[in-house]
Amino acid sequence: MELTALEIAYIAGGFGILGSLIGSITTHFLGKDLARRNNFNKSAQEFIFAFQNALVRLKSESTPTYDIIKPTITKHLEACSLFRSHLKGRELGRFKLAQHKYYFTTPICPNSDKTEQEREDERTAIIEKIEALLDFAKFK
Repeated sequence: MELTALEIAYIAGGFGILGSLIGSITTHFLGKDLARRNNFNKSAQEFIFAFQNALVRLKSESTPTYDIIKPTITKHLEACSLFRSHLKGRELGRFKLAQHKYYFTTPICPNSDKTEQEREDERTAIIEKIEALLDFAKFK
């Protein structure tokens, strides 16, 4: 059986239409994934930025922990709330637990009754909890 030029043109046109449909569907889904990643990365960057100043100060200054954390705790909680919307499933559960540990173990009032070692241990624990929260903000 021999194909005429018109039949060959129909076949080529069909493959062209099929290829463009597959290409547009693929582009649509890849575009959604790329947009979701960009939104996550932007949110992660803002989340890291919210904690960055306090973390640097906790690691490098001898200022009392309370004096560093107290002015920023609200900013930290807002950042956690905004960032949490980008997490799902088990990751979200682990993030909520890390946030709970940070919020409920962070000193919100000065305590001068503690020894120097207890204050240093508390500071180290808070640094670890902040770093545990920031581990969720790794760029995708």
